[in-house]
Amino acid sequence: MPLPAHSLTISGGCNCRAIRYQIDIPAREHRPLRFSGDANRLGEETRVPMIATDHCNDCRRATGSLLPAWICTPISMVSILCIPRSNDDHAEGPWRSAREVLQQPIAAAAGGDTFLAFYESSEARRRGFCVKCGTNLMYYLDAPEDGWADMLDVALGTVDQEQLAKGELAPERQLWWDCGIDWIKEMTVGGMGQLPRHPTYKAKEVV
Repeated sequence: MPLPAHSLTISGGCNCRAIRYQIDIPAREHRPLRFSGDANRLGEETRVPMIATDHCNDCRRATGSLLPAWICTPISMVSILCIPRSNDDHAEGPWRSAREVLQQPIAAAAGGDTFLAFYESSEARRRGFCVKCGTNLMYYLDAPEDGWADMLDVALGTVDQEQLAKGELAPERQLWWDCGIDWIKEMTVGGMGQLPRHPTYKAKEVV
């Protein structure tokens, strides 16, 4: 299900709230058109941001999720706020454009005055995470490729809960399907069936 046609703002961040982001999305008619190879071949219109699940093995390992999901977003729509490490009272730092933040060299970002760091998972591919709580936040391709140069993938699971609960941010497509694990792909198509449902979980010795 594509994002709503009206303008909206998506907010989220890491588990310890040392890093926050905001995605300001215009109304659908003002969102840029982008085409992947398959979409272009099929004549399918793809506007961004879009939300997708990801069957890529690298993303599965990096996020620790069987099926990571991303908000694939033009960098120009994203702002990032980082709490300075040096500020004991956790006063908020300034909001900065994602482009400015991502222009930092990996080593400088990791050794800077914020908890946002980057890991180069493969050539020209950077993953942003919080070094305080370990939350994986974003994926960024440094080198232009196939017209997707200025895109930032933000981890859908880091969006604020109240926004996820509205039901407006469901994935609309699946990426890297051919790389997927068969039983995980089957789960996305057929669901998980009637597994037992626990309202909570507590380990308790059975006497």
